[in-house]
Amino acid sequence: MILWSVHPKHIDHARLNILWRSALLAREIIEGRVREYRGNISLYRFMAHPEKVKAINTYIYYIWLEARERGYRYAVDEVLKKDLIDTEIKIPITSGQLALEIWRLLSRIARSNPKWISKLTLAPCFEANPVFKVVEGPPDPRERIPREALNRLYRSFPFKGIEIPINICA
Repeated sequence: MILWSVHPKHIDHARLNILWRSALLAREIIEGRVREYRGNISLYRFMAHPEKVKAINTYIYYIWLEARERGYRYAVDEVLKKDLIDTEIKIPITSGQLALEIWRLLSRIARSNPKWISKLTLAPCFEANPVFKVVEGPPDPRERIPREALNRLYRSFPFKGIEIPINICA
């Protein structure tokens, strides 16, 4: 289960569908209906929030907005709890954590959907999901940073001879 902190607009169609399902599973975990995955690093950000159910539901809402923009038809009436959406919620995420997630996303997309990479090179910077507020800092200490990313994490991702800048929108 991966709950990407990057804005859903940067995520390709296959991973957006996986993210939707993962976020719904995360909500079930937060609500106490499922016990697996409780040690997931990306879940901690929501579990630590004082209004954790509203926080995860707002995160799901932003995924749904992007899916709707793309013409996808998620069963929103059955799934999205509209009374538990609060667009004022801002969960802190460090710039280092977001950069690491961008690196991981790019490495996965480069292997499976290289056409999407060319779309991402047009963006001047990467945004976080609107439920997050980016603050300066390193990646989560529990994260394993890929060796090839250590020296490049805050700069760029190499792809077929070009460097994709990892710029984070303020």
